[in-house]
Amino acid sequence: MLVFWSATAAAVFLLGGTVATLKAVLAGGSRINLALLVVSVSGLLGSLGVAGRIVVVVGRSVRPEPDRRPTAHR
Repeated sequence: MLVFWSATAAAVFLLGGTVATLKAVLAGGSRINLALLVVSVSGLLGSLGVAGRIVVVVGRSVRPEPDRRPTAHR
């Protein structure tokens, strides 16, 4: 649970950083701003990937098993 919420919080912070850096790049920013944008986007995608993976794994572990009745072999 802690890893999920940490990844979610990091994604929120990185989203804010990405938006701010994107505005700076579109306003005629330097190469440093462009490099910061690349780092921010890659961090955002990474943290979203971690949070998404945790959701998938937890979803699989919570899903009830299908009804498995023995079948007669002919």
